[in-house]
Amino acid sequence: GMSHTPSAANHAFTAMRTFFRWAAKSPRRYIPYSPMSGMSLPFAPVKRKRVLTDRELIAVWRAAEAQTDDYGIIVRLLILTGQRRGEIASLHSAYIDGDCVTLPEELTKNGHEHAYPLGKLAQGLLPRREGLLFPARARGTPMNHWSQCKEEFDAQCPIAPWQLRDLRRTFATKLAALRISPYIIERILNHRLGAFQFGGEISAVAAV
Repeated sequence: GMSHTPSAANHAFTAMRTFFRWAAKSPRRYIPYSPMSGMSLPFAPVKRKRVLTDRELIAVWRAAEAQTDDYGIIVRLLILTGQRRGEIASLHSAYIDGDCVTLPEELTKNGHEHAYPLGKLAQGLLPRREGLLFPARARGTPMNHWSQCKEEFDAQCPIAPWQLRDLRRTFATKLAALRISPYIIERILNHRLGAFQFGGEISAVAAV
């Protein structure tokens, strides 16, 4: 069974439940009802709260710096920008104008165009390539062999278990420690709603 991998078990459960609901829905009705109706997730979802310490962050940076491949660059860009791994992997020379990156809406998780700043250090890390900055081995698509890269990286950087997405949480935590306003952090992370909400919307002032 999948009892030793709670997260994978929950993902499999959700996929199956979605499929059976689809199969039972009108006008299809391939089955009279979903055999999973009334069932709940096998494991309580765990909210991740991992924030890397300064020492861990330095260890990750140094291990990334020692790498000669694109993965090492992507890891450092994640530390510096707080963006999602897929958004960094999909970077294209057309999205970058000096110290600003503008991601088209079809690339972002929330479907909104997203602009964020690039500091000098981040700018200096960008590969000098036209088109996709981090192409996969099969050209024309962004880099995508995450698991293999992470396993190799962890062997070079033995700290407590962590995931790439933890760098995003760590980035936000470090900005908050620098007393950056919450709604600015939310903007940089491209969260849909900021800290200043009125009736579910960001106020006009906070949105600017």
